Amino acid sequence: MHLAIGFRKTPVSLGELEVTEGGSAILPCDMSLPSLDDAIYLVVWFLEPNKKPIYTFDARGKPLSMGRRWSEVVSFGLRADFRFALHGQIPSKGHLIINGTTLSDEGIYRCRVDFKNSPARHFRVQLNVTDYIQDNGDKHRSVIDEGIQRRREPFYRAIANIK
Repeated sequence: MHLAIGFRKTPVSLGELEVTEGGSAILPCDMSLPSLDDAIYLVVWFLEPNKKPIYTFDARGKPLSMGRRWSEVVSFGLRADFRFALHGQIPSKGHLIINGTTLSDEGIYRCRVDFKNSPARHFRVQLNVTDYIQDNGDKHRSVIDEGIQRRREPFYRAIANIK
């Protein structure tokens, strides 16, 4: 018998989203309750590998409709908002909405949902921000290379899956 001490690392699913620079990115987060007697306390968004939150939605001790929103000023200012869907009084899916995306918004975002009774749930999504350039009638996309340099690739090239 093997006993694990400390935190158990469980696989975190990774979605992928591509948005044009200047557009709105809608990053999903699974907020479905593990059981009907549970409640959402806190939804926290991170931009990996950072450990500090960039956006929070705090519903501790109040209905979801009264939850407090906080956005990290340097990352988003007033560009970000959090929305969620309810089926009756039961939450299902939330979305971090980033308006006026920039190339610096690109990266892996992690959503953590803290519940009243159940363990936290995590969801990750890779956000790719592109700007489309016309070059001799062909579409190309400009992407960040190693966070600093930009290179041009044919538009039809598939985005590599991140494992």
